[in-house]
Amino acid sequence: MKKTTTKQETKKTKSLIAKNSSITITIKKDEAKKNYQKSLKKLAKTVKADGFRKGKTPLPVAEKMIGQAKIIDDAINAILPLKYEEEIKKSKKKPISRPKFIAKSVEIDKDWIIEAQFAQEPKIVLGSYKKHVVEGRKKAKARITKIEKDLKEGAAKEDKKKDKGKTPSSGRPSIPSKLTDKQKKDITLESMIQELVAKVKPEIPEILVEEEVRQEWMHLNKTLSDAKMKVEDYLKQRQITGDQLIQELTARTLGRIQINFILHEIVKEQKIKASEADIKKKIEEIKDEKLRFQVEKSSRYQNHFRLVIEREKVIDYLESIK
Repeated sequence: MKKTTTKQETKKTKSLIAKNSSITITIKKDEAKKNYQKSLKKLAKTVKADGFRKGKTPLPVAEKMIGQAKIIDDAINAILPLKYEEEIKKSKKKPISRPKFIAKSVEIDKDWIIEAQFAQEPKIVLGSYKKHVVEGRKKAKARITKIEKDLKEGAAKEDKKKDKGKTPSSGRPSIPSKLTDKQKKDITLESMIQELVAKVKPEIPEILVEEEVRQEWMHLNKTLSDAKMKVEDYLKQRQITGDQLIQELTARTLGRIQINFILHEIVKEQKIKASEADIKKKIEEIKDEKLRFQVEKSSRYQNHFRLVIEREKVIDYLESIK
């Protein structure tokens, strides 16, 4: 049976996506003109016009051939990173994402005005999160009971078939009559996390969701390409539209980001830390000597392990809440 995202689910997803933070960057007319000319001279060196050697084309001719829009774009790209850093320091805002630049006004002989949009860390209000964890555990218990009831009924039907001489298909495993401890633990954790997300309802900046959805889309395209399947065929097989797929990816991505921020906030609230001994132990578990050596020398790898360990510890903490 196909599963599609309903209008209500789409509306709910949109309500939890917050507007990006932003700053306005103004490049004064004189500075804009100076950088325009600098870019024009640079780009003119690549132009070959009739009657002139490459790089020797007069600037007015080169300007017409290149186009003002392309020259302005080059000039802005050259000075924008520094201007962005300067304005961010003045604003005292703390971006956690790469900026998205939107040109508001970039006319010749006028100030250039550009908006930079970015994400700041969302405010997470945990509230009575421990109660939500307990409620999630209760829901998991009810779900486990139902699943095991269904499993027992399925196993009983299979046993009756065996008694009548109707054996299961060759090679097909028998239906289990109950869940394993690991399966119960996974269901319980999933239920607790879902309850936290549903009750805390953190709003996530749009730019974070967009970037993650883009990565998800690229990953899906690669997976389909490796399987020699076209996106159109994938959509047809699932009986969904392209818009529904994007909505599905957005909802899934939003949920994952929300979980990360909620857990991070609980880590801070409980002062959970990964000690150097924890990190060292994690590194020692790496069997590949070459990789282990690289990790030992890389602060980036060690920071990754620190986050992994803190996540493991916060999960252990949630599971201990009664």
